[in-house]
Amino acid sequence: MTMTHAMEVEKALDLKKQIQGLEAPDTDFLFQDTSPPARWEWVYSTQTGEPIRVKRHRLIPTLEKRLPDGSKAFTADKTAAPTYRLGEVKCFLAKGSDDREVVDALNISPGYYCPAEHLANDMAATVHAEKRHPTRWRMFKEHKEKQERERDREERRAELAAIRALAEGPRRGRAAE
Repeated sequence: MTMTHAMEVEKALDLKKQIQGLEAPDTDFLFQDTSPPARWEWVYSTQTGEPIRVKRHRLIPTLEKRLPDGSKAFTADKTAAPTYRLGEVKCFLAKGSDDREVVDALNISPGYYCPAEHLANDMAATVHAEKRHPTRWRMFKEHKEKQERERDREERRAELAAIRALAEGPRRGRAAE
């Protein structure tokens, strides 16, 4: 008699019930995860040469990706990719970042430092922050915008005071004559 899938499932459920009834100290069974660890491979961007770690099971779809012009987006051959140059822009949460003092003062990220210290440019840093640290980035950005609004208000107040001083200055001089 051929065993159907439903029969196999039923048998597995029965076995599961039998195992649940066993007490741990009295059994000689050892349950262990025998799945192999994820295997990683390196691929390289054909545009920037950036090395990217990809799980082995995602390797084929990654290497099949194409750019809008139809050329390959990634290659497994490091020599076929351009030389990768590290950027000089740091994430706003990185150690030594220009914004780190503000981040610490706001207590946005106590004790956490982002390892991204070699981003290509300011735009890459912004995209990185939006994708990797969305909540912290929003808090930081709102604080910066608030500071900028306050600075603008102070400048307008100073301009208004200067305009009033100019408007009132000649009148006083004429009245004294």
